[in-house]
Amino acid sequence: MSRASSLKSCLSFIHIPKNMGGSIESSLIKAYKFKASAESPSCAFRARSSNIKERLWGVCDDKIRCSRSTHWPWQEGQHAWPGCTVAPNAPRSIPESIRQLAGKTSCSPWHFPPAFDPTVAASYTKDCDSFCVVRDPMHRYLSQLRTMHPMKDVCDPQKLEQLTQKALNAVDLKIDCHLIPQVYYVYQDGEPTAPRICHHILKYESMSSEFPALMGKYGLGKVNLTQQNAHRGHHCNVTPTSATVRMVASFYSKDYKAFGFAARQAMVALQYESV
Repeated sequence: MSRASSLKSCLSFIHIPKNMGGSIESSLIKAYKFKASAESPSCAFRARSSNIKERLWGVCDDKIRCSRSTHWPWQEGQHAWPGCTVAPNAPRSIPESIRQLAGKTSCSPWHFPPAFDPTVAASYTKDCDSFCVVRDPMHRYLSQLRTMHPMKDVCDPQKLEQLTQKALNAVDLKIDCHLIPQVYYVYQDGEPTAPRICHHILKYESMSSEFPALMGKYGLGKVNLTQQNAHRGHHCNVTPTSATVRMVASFYSKDYKAFGFAARQAMVALQYESV
C-alpha cells in the first residue's frame, strides 16, 4: 500500500510502559521473521544481522538516542543493561523531582520519556512519524502494581490504598519509568497544550481497530498485533477505594485531561498481560 504524501517514510514507536508495548514489539519481530525476543535489546543486532533495514520498535529500536546514556547503543555480547539518565541540561519545564535525578539514575532507553530529553524526542520524530498507545490511568497503574506486589494485596481495596500511598508520592524514574504519567511521552514539556512528540495517539481500548488502520497507512499491513495471554489463576476484580481513586486522579491529572478518561470509582478486572 502506498503512503500518503504527508506521511514520513517510516514509523517509530514511543513505548509507554504497561500499554501493550511488548505485544507491539513482538508483532514487528514476527512480521519481519527474525529470531529475537522483545525482552532483550540484543534483538536489534539480530534484526540487522538478518539484513532488516526498517525502523525497529521499543526494545529493538537502535535509533533511540539520549543526551546522556550508559551502555547504549547495545553491542553484541554486552552484559550491562543500557540506560538513559536525566541530563544536567534537562528542560526547565519538567518536574523538579526529575531534574534532581540528573546523572543519578536511569531508565531503559525505550522507556525514557521523550519530554525529559529533546535528544530522545528528536530520535523518534526527526526522520519518522511516531505512534504511541495511551490507556485509562487507573487501569495502567493497577496493571503495573500487580507486577510489583502479590495479587492478593492489589485485589484487597484497603491494602491497595496503602500501596498507592507509598507508590504515588513523586514523579521519578523508579521501576524503569513504569509509573510516569503518559503525557511525558506524548507532549513536549508533558503539557497537553504543547506540541506533540507522539504523532499518532492510539487508545489501548480500541487497538483492535486503530492499530491495523495505522499499519495500513504506512504500508505495514503484515504487522498484526500479537494477542496477550491471560493466565488462569492470575486475575481478580477490584474496586479501588475513593481515597485510591483520588490519589490516582491527582497524580495522573494531566493524563485524564489530555486523553479524555474519567476518574471514577469502578471495578477493574486485573489479569496477566504483556508490558
